[in-house]
Amino acid sequence: MRLKAAVIGLGKQSVDDHIPALMESNLYELKAVCDVDSERVNSIATQYDIGGFTKLDELLSVHTLDVVIVAVPHSHYLGIITQAAKQGIHIIKEKPFATSV
Repeated sequence: MRLKAAVIGLGKQSVDDHIPALMESNLYELKAVCDVDSERVNSIATQYDIGGFTKLDELLSVHTLDVVIVAVPHSHYLGIITQAAKQGIHIIKEKPFATSV
């Protein structure tokens, strides 16, 4: 069984590394992407034939996920990981979980 995944944040790291790795993996099935930039979301979602969302609430109401890759600036991640954790979704965060000790 492949784990159902989504990528949250569509910066260079996600587009160049995270998404291609998920697409090539036998362990994960990329179900959706999410970002505040609707043009970027539509472009990536169309390219990979997956769901595209600009609001995390909508993504989580449509898809039952096993894991999310969170690739957003430090100032934006807390609400995202909190929401995913409350739903029992595993979190892969590309940056450290804290900006200070």
